[in-house]
Amino acid sequence: MSLEIAATDVIKVILQFCKENSLTSSFAAIQEECGVSLNAVESLEAFTADVRAGRWDLILPQLATLKLPVDLLEDLYEQVLLELLELRETDTAKPLLRQAAVFARMRDADAGRYARLERLAAAPSPDARDLYGATPRDARRGALAARLAVEVTSVPPSRLMAVIGQALKWQQHQGLLAPGATFDLFRGSAAGARDEVERCPTALDRTIKFGTKSHPETAAFSPDGLLLVTGSVDGFIEVWDHVSGKLKKDLAYQAEERFMMHDQAVLALAWSSDSELLASGSMDGKIKVWRVATGQCVRRFDSAHTQGVTSLALSADSSHVLSTSYDGLIRVHGIKSGRMLKEFRGHTSFVNCAVYVVQGSRVLSASADGSVRLWDVYVAGRCSTLYLMTLTGQVLRSFQSGRAEGGDFVAAALSPRGELEGTQRVTEKGPIGVAHHPHRNLLATWSDAGLLSTWKAV
Repeated sequence: MSLEIAATDVIKVILQFCKENSLTSSFAAIQEECGVSLNAVESLEAFTADVRAGRWDLILPQLATLKLPVDLLEDLYEQVLLELLELRETDTAKPLLRQAAVFARMRDADAGRYARLERLAAAPSPDARDLYGATPRDARRGALAARLAVEVTSVPPSRLMAVIGQALKWQQHQGLLAPGATFDLFRGSAAGARDEVERCPTALDRTIKFGTKSHPETAAFSPDGLLLVTGSVDGFIEVWDHVSGKLKKDLAYQAEERFMMHDQAVLALAWSSDSELLASGSMDGKIKVWRVATGQCVRRFDSAHTQGVTSLALSADSSHVLSTSYDGLIRVHGIKSGRMLKEFRGHTSFVNCAVYVVQGSRVLSASADGSVRLWDVYVAGRCSTLYLMTLTGQVLRSFQSGRAEGGDFVAAALSPRGELEGTQRVTEKGPIGVAHHPHRNLLATWSDAGLLSTWKAV
């Protein structure tokens, strides 16, 4: 069940923040432009008690932030004026009568009422009967307090900060935010460390040892850089804190040993761009999509491929899963529908990897048949345009074959120019894979020796 929040309530929370922080110009501008009034006080009981006691020096400043009906506002200011006259405070009463916007409006709309107040202000010593008529002063105060209680609400202080604090606590409870982590409120995610200068990771940082009959087949850092996930030969998917090299026990399902898992070896992992969803593929051709915060499987494709899944990629909006397999096929699966949506055929051997490029309109694939192919996502065919890109997917240059038919590119290769930055021995046994941290000079390597190691720059 979805929870709807009125837009006016959001504006009121912002108005309260402006009011509490003395941002009077911002308060007035937002209130005028949005047509929404705060009409709230910290304590309605204290507010009405001040009205009944005639503590107008406390009431009048609060009226500046309230939007009240004209008749109530006129009655309120009239009561203040009459009580000033009763106290013989004519030097204060006369400027109030002649300068307040409320009385200026009364002079135009109700000249008789305004003239009466002018006469009372000019009288040398008006008595209480002349001022209040048949209704005593305290009764008039009580009536005003009752009318104000209808128009004004009581709101606890600092609602904006309280709501944000509650949201962060809930994220911690769900495992989305580690206790003590720095949170970037503007970006909406935990603020991970970033390395400004790019350097080669050469020093061993952490080592994660797997069981004697297990080793990681794949691993991937989350896009926000906070988590490292591994998929093992025994089918387990585990979430790690790469800083400490320990399992994330603040995720309830891992603390209770209810791990995300497959029936056979996990060969491929892919994160959504917001670091909330994780897609996993296994040796038996199955694909599962998980919500990492809860460990819940939100979608499964039991017949995604006839053989093992070699790579996965999620679309930018997390609605599609792109997969490759030992069966030589590239497929696109719909997360909402749970069905295969597209299939790309053409490789003559198993496909090692495929990624979305050019804002998701193209798929770039690499196969053991020695070819790299570029596919059009919408027609599921090869493309007559070849792109030269960086490792992050940025297009540097495009090449057209110039032929409307029969001009599709089949393969491409870069010239063998470049400089070797360095080499690093990472394992005594056969290495299986390597993953780079998205924001830091940090590498994760794993091998069939049952170890996953992270390497940092020095």
